[in-house]
Amino acid sequence: MNKFILCGRVGKVIIAEGEKAKATFTLCVDNGYTDRNTNEWVDRDHWFFVQTYNPKQVEIVQKHIQKGDLLNVEGELEPWSSGSGSDKKSGMNLALSNFKRLHRPKSDAASDAA
Repeated sequence: MNKFILCGRVGKVIIAEGEKAKATFTLCVDNGYTDRNTNEWVDRDHWFFVQTYNPKQVEIVQKHIQKGDLLNVEGELEPWSSGSGSDKKSGMNLALSNFKRLHRPKSDAASDAA
């Protein structure tokens, strides 16, 4: 089975329009823990790039998703590679198949007035 499920906060939203529109957003997932020796909380955030080419999802992301939103996202891992020899690079794309906004932070009254 090739599936990922992540819950985190949106960082940056990038919409690439054109013949094949694409929505990409960064998602920050908190993976903090309590250190057993010091009993203090240790922050450990992981950032992921999530993308979709689905026209309906691109439109929803463009109109309704913004920085700070808490999302539950699901999708598939898609390996990629480019170059050859010593210039070869590879990685994983997180291809979005489904998502749900769980929470939007309340906007600050001071920033709304500006």
